[in-house]
Amino acid sequence: MATNGESAARWLKDNADQLPLERIEQVRNNVQAKLDGLDDQAPSAAGLLEALEVLDHFLLNHSTVSTANPGRSGGTAPAVTFDPSPLTPAIEPIAPLDPSEKRERFRQLLAQNPHCKPSSQSE
Repeated sequence: MATNGESAARWLKDNADQLPLERIEQVRNNVQAKLDGLDDQAPSAAGLLEALEVLDHFLLNHSTVSTANPGRSGGTAPAVTFDPSPLTPAIEPIAPLDPSEKRERFRQLLAQNPHCKPSSQSE
């Protein structure tokens, strides 16, 4: 198993062409599991994090290549498209309320909530 970025890169160079993508994913998951079991201050944590980054980078690049060339992984990969559209619609700024409007809206909200009792105190 790769224990740092350099050993992960060397392992991929030696084995990537001979192993199915699933095996490389399994090794990546094993590195992640080992990293999850360690304390952040553990001496080997930094090396495992580097190895995880190298493996993730390889898998990301390989999945892009396998989408374009499905014969490499032995099956057809789903087409992946990037959607750059915003996640939320454009929101117009809301004008600030003056303090009396804020108090009135707060009282209305309290009145709508059956779990809140309106206070008898006046401000």
